[in-house]
Amino acid sequence: MDRVVIAHTSLGSGLLFKSMTGSEILSGCYEFNVELLSTDNSVDIKSLLGQPLTLELRPNPFTVRYLSGIIIRTEFIGHEAHNEQYFVYRATIRPNLWYLTQNYGFRIWENKSAREIITAVLGEYNITCEDKLTGTYRVWEYCVQYQESMFAFISRLMEHEGIYFYFKHEMDNQTLVLADSPSAHEPFPGYSTIEYHQASSGLYVNEESIDTWHVTESISPSMYRHDDYNYLKSDADLSSTAQVSDSKAGNTATRIEWPGQYSEPADGTQYTQIRQQEYIAQQAKTHGEGDAFGLAPGYTFSLAKAPRSSDEGQQYMITQVAYTLTENSYTTNDEDINEHRFVFSVIPATVNYRPQRSSPWPRTSGPQTAMVVKDPGTGDETISTDEYGRVKVKFLWYKPANEQELYSCWLRVSSAWAGNQYGNYQVPRVGEEVIVDFINGDPHSPIITGRVYNNLRTLPIAVTSSDGTEAVAGEWSETKSGIWSRTKGSTEVTNGSFLYFDDAEGEETMDIHSQKTLNISANDDIKLYSASTSDEAIKIWSPGKIDITSDDTVSVTAPTTNHTSRGSYWIVTGASFATTGIGLSINGLNGTINAISSVTATTSDFGVKGVAMAYTYLSRTKTTVDYKTDLKRFTNVPFYQIQTTLMSIRSGVSVGGTEDSEAQKKINKLKEIMEYRKDKTKVDKKEARKKDADAYEKFQKEGPQKDIELKETPKPKDGKDGTDGKDGKDGTNGKDGTNGKDGANGKDGANGKDGTNGKDGANGKDGTNGKDGTNGKDGTDGKDGAQGQKGDKGDTGQDGWDGFDGFDGKDA
Repeated sequence: MDRVVIAHTSLGSGLLFKSMTGSEILSGCYEFNVELLSTDNSVDIKSLLGQPLTLELRPNPFTVRYLSGIIIRTEFIGHEAHNEQYFVYRATIRPNLWYLTQNYGFRIWENKSAREIITAVLGEYNITCEDKLTGTYRVWEYCVQYQESMFAFISRLMEHEGIYFYFKHEMDNQTLVLADSPSAHEPFPGYSTIEYHQASSGLYVNEESIDTWHVTESISPSMYRHDDYNYLKSDADLSSTAQVSDSKAGNTATRIEWPGQYSEPADGTQYTQIRQQEYIAQQAKTHGEGDAFGLAPGYTFSLAKAPRSSDEGQQYMITQVAYTLTENSYTTNDEDINEHRFVFSVIPATVNYRPQRSSPWPRTSGPQTAMVVKDPGTGDETISTDEYGRVKVKFLWYKPANEQELYSCWLRVSSAWAGNQYGNYQVPRVGEEVIVDFINGDPHSPIITGRVYNNLRTLPIAVTSSDGTEAVAGEWSETKSGIWSRTKGSTEVTNGSFLYFDDAEGEETMDIHSQKTLNISANDDIKLYSASTSDEAIKIWSPGKIDITSDDTVSVTAPTTNHTSRGSYWIVTGASFATTGIGLSINGLNGTINAISSVTATTSDFGVKGVAMAYTYLSRTKTTVDYKTDLKRFTNVPFYQIQTTLMSIRSGVSVGGTEDSEAQKKINKLKEIMEYRKDKTKVDKKEARKKDADAYEKFQKEGPQKDIELKETPKPKDGKDGTDGKDGKDGTNGKDGTNGKDGANGKDGANGKDGTNGKDGANGKDGTNGKDGTNGKDGTDGKDGAQGQKGDKGDTGQDGWDGFDGFDGKDA
């Protein structure tokens, strides 16, 4: 007797087909239960596990169909009923795809489309795949398999995107076909048309046919709406609506889903259309039965002799089939019990099938922790972030096979306050442990809500200030709280800034420390107040310079004001300086009060005290001074004494006579020279600085020296001296400084009348400005004259004053 169904196993002909029941559905992982017969009661059923089993179906000489899979479970049943010749074995077979149901866990995909993810997974499991997809699929920035099997993961992903699959069975294998449109389907060979024959007619039909046809219609939602939110486009409207035109529900059945798992409006429109097609496909199902072996999921046929005229000749696509296959007994005296039945469901072939979303979307059960990691694109080992302050993390459940894989998407960081360019903000750094929660419990929407310490990232050591001077490491205390930062790239606990509070009873403290610069500013008032009455209620201290600058007035008001300089000088400089009080005293080792114009002290008691204090004045009233003689006194005086003494001499002095304007020019020139000498970029003052330093050191060790020595400047011998300019290349600007031959015109060179005679001498026009040969601005050509480090002897030859400038180059 020819057999319609033959079983092929790794044992060859040792196992015979008895019966099979099972079902196969689009986007399903089918299961067939096959009973096999053997005369051997000791078949090694364990050896069959994982091996292929194929059922070869031959309903006629022209048709062959296969149902194949791998054996995932075997059973020994015992003797066949009413037949002790054979023993019954049962095998359950599933497609190769079934292995994905056994892979349960976690995995992250970034910047991949659903199509790319699905085909990659199938390739990893060596599943033969035929891609018949025609649609375009958006890229998922972050897609995660979360506490689910790999099969559940790709199934829900396909269901969400409107992708489905069916199988083409072959000997010992199956090909998984990915589909998303009617064009992916065709008739099973030899079954493009299947006739309908009523089962209850009593007529014998000697051909394969359909004998049961039940048409079903149902109400579906009339409208479907999708919506979502994209924080990168927070003001965008992502909602999308689709109307089901032939729904009988009117406006009473609306399906709204949020979130829709998308971030762009175009994606929302596509998903809404897919959901609409999903409901239409479920609404238009027809069920039938028959014995046509060409009834297989994913294949189409045309119905002939339909029981309903409107179905005649219509094309249908098969969505699912339940199989019942039974063969006659292998003993000769058994009655005929052959049975080959196919129970199926179809939809019109023109309907775009979409799978029902039966695979659950995973949900998280609460917050979890993760470790901040470096993003390969940032190149920063300690702080890895983007323009939105987001970071990437490694979830504790994620163990990638390839350590180069990106660990997660960019995660937003929750802040105590988040406004438009204002609020509270700190970036979690690489290696820190953070608390991650998930918006709507969706593992695809993680957000950082907090940070925690662990045994490797411990509580901050209490960083305290020692006498306000520096940050030092101390023991942690439960009374301390605050904010401690860490200098980027540093591991030292003292490298950073902090704001902390110590609530220890009796030692309550608030400390603010900056690792480098501390800036405090206000658009209005800044007020410091201390209720303390101690000697250091408010203390300002620095080992460096302290500047207090105001564009208006600086006022210091107190019953007693003490100004103490720990160095040699306390200098008060200003256009006008006035001190008024009942008792005024100025104390110091060396005290100097300088004023260009006047110093006024109004008091009932005025005293000047010091270990050694000298003050020089010509008169406390108006006095006339010969400024040329005055200036010559400082030819060989160290610069610091010139700066302090000359200014002091003029305290309370008013220059009179016809020399007033020229004297004021000299005073102004003095200021210019002093500033000029301070500029290291203009004058090479190495030797001058050394002489000044030696003189100053002697002053510190031995106290004030004798009064400034009066010394007449030697008269220049001739023009050569005037240009003694070899001492400074810029020198003396020598040739002009002394007027060359004319500049040294003996008496006249110094007197000034003729010093400017030379065309060179006074630089012409300005040189003659002063009767005194100061050459005004240019006669000295002074600026250049002083630029020489030494070449200034001659400069004094012409101008007297310019001679000081020349000295400036020599000794400063």
